[in-house]
Amino acid sequence: MINSTLHSVIINLRVAENTILPTTHGHLLHAAFMDMLRLVNPEPATEMHDANQRKPFTLSPLHGFKYGKHGKTHLKATQECWFRATFLDSQLLHDFTRYFIQGHTTLR
Repeated sequence: MINSTLHSVIINLRVAENTILPTTHGHLLHAAFMDMLRLVNPEPATEMHDANQRKPFTLSPLHGFKYGKHGKTHLKATQECWFRATFLDSQLLHDFTRYFIQGHTTLR
């Protein structure tokens, strides 16, 4: 029997400056998430990124705004949005929360 725990967190964000995102922005959120993990614990984050297998996490799309037309979504400074991160690995959750505990406040 496999003993695993599912962890899920909601991350609230505030847009720092006016910006335009592609309507399909999941790859951008995934890249930012991997960069966050890499800053905290580089070796396992790189190994997980490079492995050609299912990842022990999922990310929702960004929520909290209207999706734009013609493949572009305009976000205004101070606008709020959010995403959900779900983890199957407690160490991964720990690394993710360390990003914020260490005082990082920007998601790029």
